[in-house]
Amino acid sequence: MKKFYILSLIFGVSAGLSAQTVTDAPVANDAVTSATETTTTPAASDEVPWIEDEPGSFPEIFLDRYDGFLLQKKNRVYVPHDSKHDYERAGQNYVYRKVKESDFWVMVNRPEQAHFVIRFITVTEGRDQSALLIEPVDYYLSHLDGENLIDLNTTVYQLGKQFTNETISKNEKLAREWCKKLDATIQSIKDDKINENLKARFTIKAKSTEFDDQCYINPILGGDYPDPTILREGNHYYMTHSSFDYLPGLVIWHSTDLVHWEPISFGLKTYLGSVWAPDISKYKDKYYIYFTVSLANTNGIKSNFVVTADTPYGPWSDPIDLKTPDIDPCHVVGDDGQRWLVFSDGKRIRLTDDGFAVIGEQKEKFYDGWQYPEDWITEGFALEGPKIKRIGEYYYYLNAEGGTAGPPTAHMVVMARSKSLDGPWENSPYNPIIHTYRNSDHWWNKGHGSLIDTPDGRWYCVYHAYENGYTNLGRQTLLEPLEMTADGWFKPVITDLEGKSSDPVGKIEAPIRPMTPVSTKEQQLTQFRIGREWRFYKDYEPERVSISNGALTLKAKGDMPGSSTPMLFVAGTQAYEIECEIQLHDQEAAAGIVLYYDSIFYMGTGTAVKKRLRYRKGIEKGGKPHPEGVDRTHVWLRLRNDHNIITGEYSYDGVTWNRETWAMDIAGYNHNTLYQFQSVLPGLFCCGKGSATFRNFKYTILP
Repeated sequence: MKKFYILSLIFGVSAGLSAQTVTDAPVANDAVTSATETTTTPAASDEVPWIEDEPGSFPEIFLDRYDGFLLQKKNRVYVPHDSKHDYERAGQNYVYRKVKESDFWVMVNRPEQAHFVIRFITVTEGRDQSALLIEPVDYYLSHLDGENLIDLNTTVYQLGKQFTNETISKNEKLAREWCKKLDATIQSIKDDKINENLKARFTIKAKSTEFDDQCYINPILGGDYPDPTILREGNHYYMTHSSFDYLPGLVIWHSTDLVHWEPISFGLKTYLGSVWAPDISKYKDKYYIYFTVSLANTNGIKSNFVVTADTPYGPWSDPIDLKTPDIDPCHVVGDDGQRWLVFSDGKRIRLTDDGFAVIGEQKEKFYDGWQYPEDWITEGFALEGPKIKRIGEYYYYLNAEGGTAGPPTAHMVVMARSKSLDGPWENSPYNPIIHTYRNSDHWWNKGHGSLIDTPDGRWYCVYHAYENGYTNLGRQTLLEPLEMTADGWFKPVITDLEGKSSDPVGKIEAPIRPMTPVSTKEQQLTQFRIGREWRFYKDYEPERVSISNGALTLKAKGDMPGSSTPMLFVAGTQAYEIECEIQLHDQEAAAGIVLYYDSIFYMGTGTAVKKRLRYRKGIEKGGKPHPEGVDRTHVWLRLRNDHNIITGEYSYDGVTWNRETWAMDIAGYNHNTLYQFQSVLPGLFCCGKGSATFRNFKYTILP
């Protein structure tokens, strides 16, 4: 059984300090209470007073002059949590989250004087391991002026791990040693001695839609944009991703600054099956996208395909089946001009000169991967997602390991290099160069990376990650700077104090300045651009769509939203609201708004002539008849996703809105429970007979 002992304190750079620590004693069973606020002054010897409380209570360690108290309630202790989705407002403008009985946490109050939080954590798993963490207080507490914490970002810093087989609550000497560490840390902040990278990430600011040409905040593409593959040509960048069962697939994105992206074309309009892990490249005068397909109606048989174009703007060719299995192809050219496809599990096979077929059937195993420590928690070894780039005299070979989902710490980016594609391959001493080390991090399962450079020679890694608490958004595209060492290795820039890959949150210096903003998704959605913002599920059916004066008319298909091939888009944000005016053109038509994982798992709100409709887990459930005296073919609908809690509203005039009586939680609509690697996408549907027109479509991002 895990035991958590946490020494938490909040301190201001110019303010005094306080802390409390939790033992494994039982938590008090009374209602929410507060300990008496106490102020104490250290002895002249600088020894920290040790106060032994009565058995079963929480011993306190006072680290200087500061008032604070603990909140308790019946075998639960409320903890300020470092995931945005878990914040809730309490009556005193503090934020808490319930945790399991086996976890004991402490919170120190009075945030108005504080700048940082210090936590001492001991996790018992066979032996005690201690860590000292420092975090900006905004990571935990809502501003007293009522600003919304959801938009704040930060990083956790581990200042030390030592003192095994010790427990701070039982050892006065150990407590004093840690107090000295805290004093030194505070003084470093005062004296401006923290390194520039760390110091920059202590400056925590809210996310903003305002243009800032100096910095960016991850993700660079929010929502379901996994397995990124990227290409630079001069000052232009092109990127595409896995498209799974959505069509058009393989949307190509363009950027000139690596941060602002706009869709310019798509590479696939034929449904082959679920499209995985593409690789975009240019060879001579032609652009290629190689990709894996889990073939439709084959029970998981895989093949690999290629599409080509003379320009990334298309048009792209019809897909050519290479008739070779395995997953995650990567195109690379050897020193002798031979073209290769490299696959997962360290395998490769030759390509013909035109790149439209493989030579032979047997793949060659040429790399075994990097073995991570056996006590790391992953889905499995899963050597996959290869990306190879020639830089100077070396081929740099990136792979993902650990599995793409499952536990938050599973995925990672590892690197090897060789002067020849034939090897031998030398693993990086900095592996993994990208990784999630803590379940509390904002970004989970970081992996499937590609190297990319700027015209002035700086290097970055583009990769995907899940957002803590929002795995149903899919794997999002992130950008992180790398540093090339004197001996030619890449290592992470965003690190903890031990030099390990850390959470890429908060503002990061822009790779190319000034940046060039582009039209946002919110600005483009009302144009209903299929193959840009909008997509279908499994079938590409533009003939069902007509657009006039900003209104979308959609022909009906199927008898339920799941069989209707809905039009969908990637929201890519934690909370939003969709509203539209719907006009039915047939007595047997049904239309509405849907949140869609797949044809079985979706939910939504709709309208038919007979009644308003509600869909839950892929079935119609709980609809209500229209009131007398209204036009039953003409209804306004709203669907609100408030951090995975879904509610609906309806109106018959677009002015007076009525709240639906139902609500549901869709946090579980994700790959870890439903598989298929997909995400929850909002969209519009029309089923039954006839058609429906959608007017005044509104998509609003909520705080």
